[in-house]
Amino acid sequence: MKKVIITGGCGYIGSFICCKFLKKNFKIFVVDNNKKGNVFINHKNIKYYNFSFGNKKKLFELIKKNNIENFIHLAAYIDSAESVKRPEMYMRNNFYLTKDIFLELPKTSIKRIFFASTAAIFGLSNNKKIGEKYSTSPKSPYGKSKLNVEKFMIKFFKGKNINYIILRLFNVAGANKKLMLGPYNSKYNHIFNKLIRNKKFEIYGTDYLTQDGSAVRDYVHPEDVAEAFFKSHNYLLKERINDIFNCGSGKPFSVKKVVKNFTKYINYKIQIVYKKRRVGDPAYILADNKKIKKKLKLSFKNSKLSKIIPELILWKKALKKRKNLETNKTMIKIK
Repeated sequence: MKKVIITGGCGYIGSFICCKFLKKNFKIFVVDNNKKGNVFINHKNIKYYNFSFGNKKKLFELIKKNNIENFIHLAAYIDSAESVKRPEMYMRNNFYLTKDIFLELPKTSIKRIFFASTAAIFGLSNNKKIGEKYSTSPKSPYGKSKLNVEKFMIKFFKGKNINYIILRLFNVAGANKKLMLGPYNSKYNHIFNKLIRNKKFEIYGTDYLTQDGSAVRDYVHPEDVAEAFFKSHNYLLKERINDIFNCGSGKPFSVKKVVKNFTKYINYKIQIVYKKRRVGDPAYILADNKKIKKKLKLSFKNSKLSKIIPELILWKKALKKRKNLETNKTMIKIK
């Protein structure tokens, strides 16, 4: 049985990736300190270890003991606005701790690394689609921390016995009511997370140079993200080369358009409050995903508002019935 270690596997994206790899008959070792994530999947082929990925001793003992070859690194602080207020914390956790781990991975059984980066590395896009070679100029410490990891990986792993794929994730949004997967963390600072939890919604910036003045984003369903990680694994098995992919739907949606579409699925009124732009928020972020669609054969079939919004609403209703929306630990059983 193939094995994979996933840091941050109890989080929003991590839980979807765990389910994907379980269905593909992997044995999964999740390392998570549970400060942000709280989804625990009950399955015989998944084991949990409650410690920070920065604990090198425990991490490398786990890899060595189980002879693990695949390393998915998701664990990170991801709030751009928070990173502006606490830049040192973001740089230490996202870059320096990751660098310390990666420096020693060539001494282990790990052969493949899959790193979750972000579209925040690009900064301003001048209302153009962003390809993999687009110039990088992050506007937040969060984006800078992820870009630093990318630069380190490109330089350090050249000629090493480890191959990697960097997936630059755009705005992840969506749920799965059947598997009860979704954004459990109520502090997850995301447009859809705010919409499904509140009757008051704040729009930051109405004077951007976009069609309706609000910021434009690219939303990608976590199931498509999970598919991207799995197909990245298969790609490395076959090609054994290092690569970088922009993982986004390639579909532009403004904040106002998202809110308008959301209101079609609810029977109550949302109070809209308009505020000034936030520091570090680009006007327009849209993926040019031709490369990832071609090389990994991804279709992004789930990444559309007509699927993202109703599934999130159904997921929230199901959670309310179970009365566990704000619990510290969410146990999901997967057959």
